[in-house]
Amino acid sequence: MIKILYLHGFLSSPLSTKVTQLCQGVGEGFEVLAPDLNLAPFDVDRLLDRLVSTHQATSKDPLVVVGSSLGGFYAARVATKFGLCAVLLNPCFNPWTFVRSYTGIQTIYGTDRTVEVRPSFVDDLRALADDVSPLDVDAQRTLAVFGTADEVLEWQAGAKAYASCRQVILPGEDHRISQFESLIPRILDFVSERA
Repeated sequence: MIKILYLHGFLSSPLSTKVTQLCQGVGEGFEVLAPDLNLAPFDVDRLLDRLVSTHQATSKDPLVVVGSSLGGFYAARVATKFGLCAVLLNPCFNPWTFVRSYTGIQTIYGTDRTVEVRPSFVDDLRALADDVSPLDVDAQRTLAVFGTADEVLEWQAGAKAYASCRQVILPGEDHRISQFESLIPRILDFVSERA
């Protein structure tokens, strides 16, 4: 059984469309774990370290990580730290550049929940990247997916940053990857070969 640790994006949640589609689309032989990452950056880092360390200490099942947007930042770091196969969906490798525009109380998409984005998050995210760079992934075990109509991040910058990794470029696809469901078989094939 391959365990997929899915890391959602900024102000998203484990109830997002991509998580739901992935859970429904994996079939037998896979299990999806999707923690809520609406926490301060260092708290997210500790949570992920604990989840992965516990899994590796208690299970022989392979663990892979899939991350979207800000979740891609965390996924790349986790993959680097623990030697995991990773799939990065419109990944943000420098989240401090946009998080500063969202300080204050923010509503989590698709919910009535709110989270406080503190100004300190900018420096915290930089510190995490300085500690373990999201760009230091194992290129042979990383798949990076980019939509060319991403309205949030510059997809060309991401494609350049992850140029050594296997890439899927989706012409006309947006930041949310609206056609994500059709991408699931490619993701599963990739992680199955490299988990």
